[in-house]
Amino acid sequence: MALSSCAQPPKNMNTTLISDLYKEVKHRGKAVQYHAGIQVGGCAFEFFVNDLPVVQYFENGNGALNTSAPINDHILKSGTQTWKLVLYPAYLKGIQTEPLSKGIEANIEIETLKFREDGVDNIAPTFSLIETPKKKNEKGDTVYAEAGKKIMVYEGTFQAIVPYELKGWSQSVDLRKEDSPKLLQEVITAYQEYISILKDKDAQKVAEKVYKKERECAQAYFMDEEATKDRWNNYKTIFTIDGLELQSLEHYQMKIYGDGRIVCLERTDYPNINEPAIRARYKDEKGRGQVEYYYYYLHRPQPSSKLEIIR
Repeated sequence: MALSSCAQPPKNMNTTLISDLYKEVKHRGKAVQYHAGIQVGGCAFEFFVNDLPVVQYFENGNGALNTSAPINDHILKSGTQTWKLVLYPAYLKGIQTEPLSKGIEANIEIETLKFREDGVDNIAPTFSLIETPKKKNEKGDTVYAEAGKKIMVYEGTFQAIVPYELKGWSQSVDLRKEDSPKLLQEVITAYQEYISILKDKDAQKVAEKVYKKERECAQAYFMDEEATKDRWNNYKTIFTIDGLELQSLEHYQMKIYGDGRIVCLERTDYPNINEPAIRARYKDEKGRGQVEYYYYYLHRPQPSSKLEIIR
């Protein structure tokens, strides 16, 4: 990302709300980082932990995605955690093929890590959630076992031990029981309000909106002073990119996660399928068009309360 120093400064630049959250972090001596090691190729897919998206991939399916995704902010407390992998036919040149191909690879494992200044240690054996199911076809070739189906869903559990307990969305309202059209309008209004705050470059209101989310994330990832300042700096980039334009909401649908307790808007157009609906465009120093998008997961803490950002 290219930043420009000539942009106008934002209003009310009081950063103490977010930058000082490291002071509230407990149990640093017991810090543990859970990561999902994801290797999936030949298909589109979604991977969830505790029914919250970790990775959603709907771009060209010719290659494979190989990543290590942090998941501590999906883990509210020690104990049994759920996971789900959904495989869809691949997209090629913007068109979804069908059915699931014989060349699919899907391997996901959980890593238990401890970071230090000069590296990272595995503090527990890595364990596999799923390894690509294989079979022999009529020609004797080894292929993906569920090739030919329209979709495949794999689910299971794993154990995690963390020294914290977060409230998160654990006691929030089950939004599946609410009137869907009315909820959708409320979500749209919340998104439009946040877009307006971003357009106004009102840093104080942004900090207030994301405070509860950032407080939990600071604890989940045992953030130090540098990390919380970096988090706030990531928010501030939207105020310092010269020529950045927030886009109107378009091509979206409402999605409910977190066992009914989290709601968001996601894109429906290729190649942006299931990406966040809040987007901004700008040109980098070489004049190339760039896109930024912003996650905005909402919950209702208690009946009749307003929707609030939680992740």
